[in-house]
Amino acid sequence: MCTLVPMRSRGARRGGGLSPERRCVMNGKMITSAFLLALGCILASPALAGDYKCTATTQECLDAMVAHYREKGWIGVGWERAESGEGIEVVQVVPDGPASKAGLQAGDRISAINGVGYQDEEKLAEVQKSFKPGVTFTFTILRDGESMKVAVTLGRFPDDIIAAAIGPHMLDHVTPESEKAEKTAKKEGS
Repeated sequence: MCTLVPMRSRGARRGGGLSPERRCVMNGKMITSAFLLALGCILASPALAGDYKCTATTQECLDAMVAHYREKGWIGVGWERAESGEGIEVVQVVPDGPASKAGLQAGDRISAINGVGYQDEEKLAEVQKSFKPGVTFTFTILRDGESMKVAVTLGRFPDDIIAAAIGPHMLDHVTPESEKAEKTAKKEGS
């Protein structure tokens, strides 16, 4: 079961389209919503960020969002841009997740994925588009001053994390205004 509770915002979470004051509690342990980002492989969309009024019916939206998460690969890390500005720092690793199984640790600094450096955001975004369950990516990391490569085979997003990511948007669908629009759409479609 995943429960959302208030927490202080950090920029990466907001950039991923998540409410800045969300935290996920899984199996009684606090997990920052950055886990949902899985290094940005969930595409930030205006609909998720709240800058866009969703025009799909609740069911259409739910189906599309679930399908999106099912197609994306999950790494199982929480991350923040490194304070020094050099790389991406792993701040949490989900126990028994893909990153944990590959040996990534909190404190590791990711400098490249499949040879593409963190500074090249455009190319890195292209790499991230290919994040699919079962696909292996090579992460170049810095740990205790030593550079090393770690191969991570991406997994599927756990249902609890999908529910936590989709939930806030689904709540937007149950406002009186959206209920009216959905009823009108159903009548017109009949």
